[in-house]
Amino acid sequence: MQDATLISDVQLEAGRPDQALAQYQQALHMMDVSNLSDELKANARIEHRARLARVALKRGDLATAKREAEAYADSATQGVHPTRARGTRARGLVALASRDFAGALTHFGQADQQDAYVLYAMARAYEGRGDRAKAQEMYAEWRIQRLADAAVCDGAAASSQEGGGS
Repeated sequence: MQDATLISDVQLEAGRPDQALAQYQQALHMMDVSNLSDELKANARIEHRARLARVALKRGDLATAKREAEAYADSATQGVHPTRARGTRARGLVALASRDFAGALTHFGQADQQDAYVLYAMARAYEGRGDRAKAQEMYAEWRIQRLADAAVCDGAAASSQEGGGS
């Protein structure tokens, strides 16, 4: 299931939203018919809303992106989903695509500041507002976070190869 989602993410970033959507839907179906808990299945359906918002953004369909981002964020606000900061990221991406740079920065400011995707989007929002100095600062933070993420991945891989993984 996770592999199908990762493949979808790659397809989406490669500009193939229709293929990504089909793969996301397949991953959700696999989750729904699995023997996993109802709680995990409910979380997967909530995460699917965020993915639908991203697909809509790639298609240039801001109305659908906003609707899906709001549905995703609302589920987080009501305590249904544990990662509330992800809802603000989805809202921020919609605001950024709508060229509402101030709104995007407000949402991204409430999102996970350790998320490289958020830092990059914040840099783009500052750039859109014309604040090149702050944009450059955020791009620098984004690069640092990406290096930190890579180091964590490298450390986990090394640990796994040494027999330290489970």
